[in-house]
Amino acid sequence: MSALREHFLLSADHVHLNHGSFGATPKAVLAAQSAAREAIELHPDAYYRSTSRAAFADAGGGELASGRASRVAARQLAAELFDGEADRLAFVVNATTAANAAVISLPDLKPDECVVEFSPLIYGGCHAAFARQAERCGAELVSIKVSTLAPSVDEFVTPIQEILASPDAPRIRMVLLDHIVSTTAEVLPVADIVPALAAARLASGGDFHIVVDGAHVPGQLPLSLREMTKLGVDVYIGNLHKWMFAPKGAAFVYAASDAGKALMRPPIASHATGARLGFVPEFDDQGTRDDTAWLVLPAALAFIDTVCGGLEAMRASQAAILAAGVDMLTTAWGTSSPTSLDPAAGALAIVPLPPPPAFLSPPSNHHAWALSAHLHRTAGITAFTVVLDGAYYVRISAQIYNTPSDYRTLADAITAVFSAASPEAIGYEDMIPYSDW
Repeated sequence: MSALREHFLLSADHVHLNHGSFGATPKAVLAAQSAAREAIELHPDAYYRSTSRAAFADAGGGELASGRASRVAARQLAAELFDGEADRLAFVVNATTAANAAVISLPDLKPDECVVEFSPLIYGGCHAAFARQAERCGAELVSIKVSTLAPSVDEFVTPIQEILASPDAPRIRMVLLDHIVSTTAEVLPVADIVPALAAARLASGGDFHIVVDGAHVPGQLPLSLREMTKLGVDVYIGNLHKWMFAPKGAAFVYAASDAGKALMRPPIASHATGARLGFVPEFDDQGTRDDTAWLVLPAALAFIDTVCGGLEAMRASQAAILAAGVDMLTTAWGTSSPTSLDPAAGALAIVPLPPPPAFLSPPSNHHAWALSAHLHRTAGITAFTVVLDGAYYVRISAQIYNTPSDYRTLADAITAVFSAASPEAIGYEDMIPYSDW
């Protein structure tokens, strides 16, 4: 076991290879969050009503700033980290909340209009948000089919151009694009796709909003929000609990363009919303919401600096762990990974599994979920198995607490399942509900 694992509360008798889904918060960051909560509880009224650090300190709040002032400081830090403007960045609890906010902010979505996603790459929660809003308004959800692995730029752009050129097609109001695809771990070429979409929008006289879901990007890849503005992005979304070591409930939405800033409204209306105070106050002032996941971003950054050696060193370490893990798995299974292992590709990869036994054939998501549950229940491994283009893959994460033995344990467990003569021989059950893991 890695000595770095001592910095986390992760179960010692379990192999954790799915950091990308929910993250893992260091003990030091959790301690800072607990301290922040205790400071708030000393004088909750002063925290939520005071507008300055001095006012809250006078009320007995100590070093913790007032609610508004502390959010300003955290937002400024996030903007500096990701090369953005603080007055364009607002905190949300997760990327899915931000995607919901974007699509429900469309004020007058009509039956002859549409919102666009790219299938099968779109994250399930974002798909649900777009589908619900389209259904509510009687509008159309257009799912453009692209290749599951290594889709080309043209696959994203040409269908949009065709819709814009057709007099019978619905008017496009919003397009949602992933930056890193959750299921495949691939980094999409947003630097090529977004300008092409923006050019098509300009050429057609359209006014649709381009939203980029970067849930997996902050911390895993270098990110410049100012560059997203230059590319033509209207709204950019990112999580902080995955690769930035912030607590659960820390994410942001960035209004990259003036049009995006004018569009975005929080999904929950509160006092600032009613007063129409604007983008940042309306997202910030949400009553008695727990802000501490964002307020301890400095503690998360301090952990990255002191324990990981900074963001660049952390990413280099993750890339090395990932490369070794993928090599070990592909060698053990006799397969080859379609995902680039360039360090710039981050700390996620998918690895194809060997040919499945009869009881897992033909490959299906039903079997994939059951396989993940089996690994969790019988081998003490958390890993994300999925079916892509009719074949089984496992998505693995590489975090500083992972070691070669983690990937060896996974390799052996999959080999045992896939070489079993029958499901009974290994205690495999056809389906264990997700809630029973």
